[in-house]
Amino acid sequence: MYKDLFKNKNFALLTIGGLSVPLIIKALARRNHAVIFTISSIVIAIGYTLFGYSHNFIVTFIILIVLGATQNIQGTYSSTIIQNNIPKNYIGRVFSFYKILVTLFAILGLLIASPLYDIIGIGNSFLSISLVMIILGVFQLRYWLDKKHNNSIAEQSI
Repeated sequence: MYKDLFKNKNFALLTIGGLSVPLIIKALARRNHAVIFTISSIVIAIGYTLFGYSHNFIVTFIILIVLGATQNIQGTYSSTIIQNNIPKNYIGRVFSFYKILVTLFAILGLLIASPLYDIIGIGNSFLSISLVMIILGVFQLRYWLDKKHNNSIAEQSI
């Protein structure tokens, strides 16, 4: 049974990246969770863009390990953000809605993947969706950094 799982090299490489996550999270524990989530989302978008154009085994190998780590970091910090910022009596509802949204976007991705691949190809498909994700991530990151900067200025003026 386990031999069948590891016949898929992508699964094995994503697992290698995922196993390093507890050490990475320990190192990032004191950082702003939203900033880490946003940066990991941007790294995932860049990784998928490179993955779409990669024709080299070594580059693909490295990208899949990085994607495995950043996807697990993103998942961990999304749960952490929800648990820290939502009142306790609403957490179950928020997690349910979160899972509904994730499933909805997975279905939407399945519906648009084939036509997008047929029209513009695999590399350009990854690039187009990743560009949207990177742009949204940069705006969000700028928001968090501006908020941090404004808070530090307000603390200095007091």
